[in-house]
Amino acid sequence: MKKLLSIALLLCLVCALCLTACVIPTPDGPDEPPQDDDGPVRVLFLGNSLMFFNDMPRLFRDMSLAAGKDVYVDSVTRGSATISDFASTATDVGGPAYNKITGDLWDYIVIEPSRRITPYENTVYEAELAAALEMQELAELCEAEIVLYAVWGNNDGTLTEYNASNPIAMTKGTVHYDYTRKDHVKFLKKVNDEFSEALGGVKVIDAGYAFENSIAAYPTINLYDPDLRHPSLEGSYLVAACAYATIFGESPKNIGFTGGTHLYFEMQTVADATVLGGTVPDLDTPDVKPPVEQVDDPNTYDILFVGSGLVDDYDLETPLAAMINSEMQKPLKIDWVLDGSFVFNMLAQETTDKGMRDQLAKVKYDAILLQMSRRITPSAEDIIANELAVLKEIYPLLSENTENIYLFNMNGASNPSIFKNDGSLQYTKAGKNETKTSAEMTAFYETLSTAWAEEIGMGVIYMGTAWDAASPSESAAKGFVRAYAMYLNMFDEKPETLPVVAGLPGDKIQALATAVEKALGMSEPEPDPEPDPEPDPEPDPEPDPEPDPEPDPEPEPDPEPDPEPDPEPDPEPDPEPEPDPEPIVPEYSTYDVLVVGSALMNDQDIETPLAAMLSAGKGLTLYFQYITDDPGVLNLLVNREDPTDENDFYSNFHRALKERKWDAIIFQISRRNTPGSTVEAAELAALKAIWPAVTANTSNVYLFALNGSANPTVCNAVGPTYEKTDEVYTATKAEINTYYSTLAKTWAAELGCKAMCYSEAINSFEPSTGSAKGVMRAALFYYAFFGEEAPTVSGNYGVSSSGFTKIKNAIIAAQK
Repeated sequence: MKKLLSIALLLCLVCALCLTACVIPTPDGPDEPPQDDDGPVRVLFLGNSLMFFNDMPRLFRDMSLAAGKDVYVDSVTRGSATISDFASTATDVGGPAYNKITGDLWDYIVIEPSRRITPYENTVYEAELAAALEMQELAELCEAEIVLYAVWGNNDGTLTEYNASNPIAMTKGTVHYDYTRKDHVKFLKKVNDEFSEALGGVKVIDAGYAFENSIAAYPTINLYDPDLRHPSLEGSYLVAACAYATIFGESPKNIGFTGGTHLYFEMQTVADATVLGGTVPDLDTPDVKPPVEQVDDPNTYDILFVGSGLVDDYDLETPLAAMINSEMQKPLKIDWVLDGSFVFNMLAQETTDKGMRDQLAKVKYDAILLQMSRRITPSAEDIIANELAVLKEIYPLLSENTENIYLFNMNGASNPSIFKNDGSLQYTKAGKNETKTSAEMTAFYETLSTAWAEEIGMGVIYMGTAWDAASPSESAAKGFVRAYAMYLNMFDEKPETLPVVAGLPGDKIQALATAVEKALGMSEPEPDPEPDPEPDPEPDPEPDPEPDPEPDPEPEPDPEPDPEPDPEPDPEPDPEPEPDPEPIVPEYSTYDVLVVGSALMNDQDIETPLAAMLSAGKGLTLYFQYITDDPGVLNLLVNREDPTDENDFYSNFHRALKERKWDAIIFQISRRNTPGSTVEAAELAALKAIWPAVTANTSNVYLFALNGSANPTVCNAVGPTYEKTDEVYTATKAEINTYYSTLAKTWAAELGCKAMCYSEAINSFEPSTGSAKGVMRAALFYYAFFGEEAPTVSGNYGVSSSGFTKIKNAIIAAQK
């Protein structure tokens, strides 16, 4: 592992610079509040989702500004990030954190001891403390102070054990259920106090104590997100107020900043009492859980969804709520019981069901949906048997709550990992893969779920079948397809009207709905049976009496039919070619963008900020479509992996060219390219092969250079998707980024299009959050499309005005 302290020589140089650049503490010592006349107080937050939820660093900044403080606030955050991650330049947060610490002025650097520290083992504790000491040494070189962020306890009574034999790749172990929220707060307080002492008595933002003091003083104020772990807006505001009181040594009470909550004064009061008043919560009295009374609300349609994180990664709730409300005049309410690696085996015991039994006790549901795990594969016969056995075991419990119980099957993935039932809760990988296409896996899930449903007596949501048929590309389309499949299978009828879905035109919604209906057998083939009965009865009775008496006089019309057929056929062929151009007539009120590449292209939200930029800058509505595949190599647009698949990367791309006139088409250059690899020639040849069809659709074509990673694996151009080798191309991340940009520019010059050098822009400035990276990609799109800077969207999408300026400057520099 490449640790920060392993680059001591570089740090010495940095230190020399910092002696003149960094803020020098006042003679009063570090415990004195920073003075406003010394320039802005600069605070850097380094943490995970417990820090970035509701953009807590921004709440702290805005609260400080409202109090008249001169502050500068920045952050580097990522879900589940640990101090160990920040203390290593080899991680996606460690590099940016190091660059910010050594390249700017800071008074305080806030770090967050991970909640992966538990009382069940010591490896995480030891790794996090060692990393905290390294971060302190780095901060001290620029005379910045480390501040610890002591978080609150889980509110669901669970602690997950981790092992840190590899600190930046900690492994998950047993889930424990013997700790209450108060127990957890007491333990975390002890950990942070020990860390503070080891670091020389540094300040601690005591959010855990503040949460408990708030719960005691204002029990009706909810500080938790529905997942019972992350903070609500009020929880994040409380943390920001505690940070203010800790860093400035002043009360946050009566600061005229609400942060969007009308409960701001209550949170200010709790922060003041906790940080400055020293109020210690009662952590010895056991948590009291009031008895649960099941609620059956006839005025709402209540659904319990049990599954993995895959089921809520797109917004299915909004379109489904619109359809249910339209048909039943009831609002929809969905409760989610989710786990990232969900299997039915987790539902067998009350201690491992992630809260399903609690939800069943609270609410009388109109429907319960259970997602079949994609860890079920054809070769995993032991898992198939065990999952079915558990489903049969819990079905009586579910049927006591509602009679409407459904299996929800996902679309399949090609060549999925095979798992084995070795007695672990979520099974383990067997070290090999199924040799199946995604379509074959979807068909497998459809067959298996049908068999299970018939055996047990429940319904099925054939989402995977609908998904493969509709092949949605945009996030909004994916959410709609899931919602529509749910509605059709649950109610066995089509809604009278389709919902309006933001970002999708009406014709697109109708096309998706038609595809789903056809896949689920709910399209209407009624016109076919009706023509058959009518022609049969009428031709038979009437031809018999009339043909006999008049056969002789009728031959004379023979000469007349000859001249009439000749003139008629000639004029009719001419109008027929007209339908060809109609599907690709450009929409002048919208700006239509097609993005073609790997799944890496839509891992950030580009669509929302780009739509805002187009609306503000050009008065246009955005229509955005992804054609993505994993690995998404351009060779697949010419050489198909499965010629029988009508919804693969190849088919979806060529269909998109026929169906719409695009204002811009963007091709992502595959990261399977490496310097000197045969992949380069194959990818360029593929582009040249499709180029006539592409340029016939639009003249605005772009090659997008995505940022890469250090030391990429070398691939060989064998077959449609290429093959990885054992060889590694040795290069830094910055060098690889420059290579991709150079490749894009070279190919663009040869093909006569333009390059989008996102990878080179990342070399100049890399945003620390996913949302900011989406803004950066959107701003690059806008700049490439129109040759001008994108309208400012600072204040939205987690991007500050200074951050947006850095984004624009990096883009301009990279595009020159």
